[in-house]
Parts: sequence; C-alpha cells; structure tokens
Amino acid sequence: MKAFLKRIHAHSTPLRYAAVAVVFIVIAVAILAPLVAPHDPIAQNVANKLRPVGTPGHLLGTDQFGRDSLSRLIYGARIEIVVAVGATVFACIFGTFLGLMGGYFGRLVETVTMRLTDVILAFPPIILALLIVTIYGSGVMTLIVVMGLLFAPNFARITYGQVVGVKHAEYVEAAKAIGAPTPRILLRTVLPNIMSPIAVQMSLTLASTILLESGLSFLGLGVVPPTASWGLMVAEGQRFMASNPDLLLAPAIAVVATILSFSILGDALRDWLDPRSRTSRPRTAALTEVRA
Repeated sequence: MKAFLKRIHAHSTPLRYAAVAVVFIVIAVAILAPLVAPHDPIAQNVANKLRPVGTPGHLLGTDQFGRDSLSRLIYGARIEIVVAVGATVFACIFGTFLGLMGGYFGRLVETVTMRLTDVILAFPPIILALLIVTIYGSGVMTLIVVMGLLFAPNFARITYGQVVGVKHAEYVEAAKAIGAPTPRILLRTVLPNIMSPIAVQMSLTLASTILLESGLSFLGLGVVPPTASWGLMVAEGQRFMASNPDLLLAPAIAVVATILSFSILGDALRDWLDPRSRTSRPRTAALTEVRA
C-alpha cells in the first residue's frame, strides 16, 4: 500500500488531480441527483421557456419546453454514468472471460475466442451500434448491452496477451502442482496478477462509452426523450445556437470535460499501477544524476 501511495505521489500532476476531481464530482452528482437538482428535469412550463443563464430560480436557464437546464444537466450525468459503468462492467467481464479462456487453454479455444473478437473489431463501433440500436430499439439497457459487446474485444485482447505471458510462471505452475482446480487458478492466481492493464482499460472504456452514448443520443438512437441525456441536450440545443447558445454549450462542455478526465485518469492509472515506476525520487533528479 505504501509503495502504491508513493507511485501516486511521484506520478501526479495538477492536471491529473483536476481530472480525478472532475470524475468524483460527476459521479457524486449522478448519485445525489435527486438531492442536488433544483427542479424536476422533465417538468414543463412553456410560459417560462428559453430563459437565459442567470434567471432567478434557473441558474442555467430553461430549454424550449421550459424545463430547468441545470436539473437536466445533473440528471443527464446520472444517465451517462449508469450507461458507461454498466457497459464497461459488461465489457470487462465478458472480454476478460474470453481472454482468460483463449490465453490459458490455447488451440481451439484460442481460435474461437480470438476470431470472435476479430469479427467484432472489424466493424466501426458507431456503425455497428447504429445498426443494432436501429433493429432492437433505443433504451438504457439496449445501450449497455450493445456497447458492452462492442468494447469487450479490447478487454479480451489485453487479457489474452497478459495470460499468455504469465500462464507458465512459477506461481501458476506451483498452483497446478498442488492440485488446484482450473477455475481457482484462473480467478485466484492468474487474474490478480494481470489486473493492472485491465483497470487502465476500464477507465479508457468509460470515456469511450460516454462519447458513443452521447453520439447515439445526439442522433436520436440513444436515451428515449424526455429522459435527460447530455447527447440529447446537445441535439436539442443546436436548434437554438443563435438565440440561446448555452443550451448547447453546457452539455457539450460536460461531455468533453468528463471524457478528457476519464482519459487522463486512465493515463495516470497506467503509471500508478506500474510496479516498475520509480517512486523513491523524482524523474528530474534521476536524470540529473545520469548526466552528472
């Protein structure tokens, strides 16, 4: 634990701290949405429509139906996090399972699992997502399953490569020698030793799923109205760019900030979880010594 904390301290920058803060704020807002949202996000008041930013009682104004923009932005965070976390967990479990099976057993199992991932990777994610959502309809559960399947190959390939590298390690051979069953070897011996790259991939997948969900909702194939979604808010706000640009800018900034924060967090995790990272001294000090 101390070594991990040292790595965090050695590889942390103000930008990374800011990214972690944004991620925590978005997650906290998503969880506490009913408590922090000032209004019902779907309550309409046409007489109060298109109010500007700073209107008393409506900090970010109102949309074309008189709905409070701040409340919709807050509840939109809940939808983004639910879909992103659900899809990422689904992709991680399914993809890691395929990678474990293919990497550990090899031969026919490897051929089946890895060729399956190659088939999915052959299609552009947005095109395949559009096709499936168009056939089976929109909705939160549809998005979670579709995006989970789309991003599972990334986990499968990472897991496969890691398993191939450790399946002949001494600790794995020792577990086989004492007669440990295969499921126990995979889950208790192999998996804990390959979790670092999987954790990094999870943070990157969270960013990708938020981007894809926003894109699908922007096209009208994501979350079903009147449910608040950042992508849907961007699509609705673009019609009022000239008169009320805040309707577009607020959700767009939220999407960009969240995606960038998860991406920066993934880059930070790669350094924090790398046991080979130098934690005893800053990199600049090490370079100075080398030059000397």
